[in-house]
Amino acid sequence: MERLAPKPPLIPKRQGGELKRPSDLTDRLTSARDLFVIAHMSIPQVTAADWRLEVTGLVDEPLLLTFNELRRLPKHTLESVHKCSGSPRQPTVPTRQVANVEWWG
Repeated sequence: MERLAPKPPLIPKRQGGELKRPSDLTDRLTSARDLFVIAHMSIPQVTAADWRLEVTGLVDEPLLLTFNELRRLPKHTLESVHKCSGSPRQPTVPTRQVANVEWWG
């Protein structure tokens, strides 16, 4: 009996139900439509007026920023790998995914 090579895994698209193989993703950055969204512990519902960023710990001066204060800071861009290491609810189920993304803010 001849064994066939395993097919590469499919990557779910964020919008729609179409699946893509890693070899189909040829751009340097993963497009927004091909990004995965995984929220094992749900997505928080918060308004911009209620949102706060607190910087504490090993810093010289702790900081608390509102959303509007954060938006007034200079914009920076960073390209990096975005990796999901799996579900904390099902650690033995292989749900890991990876993308190359550009973060800015």
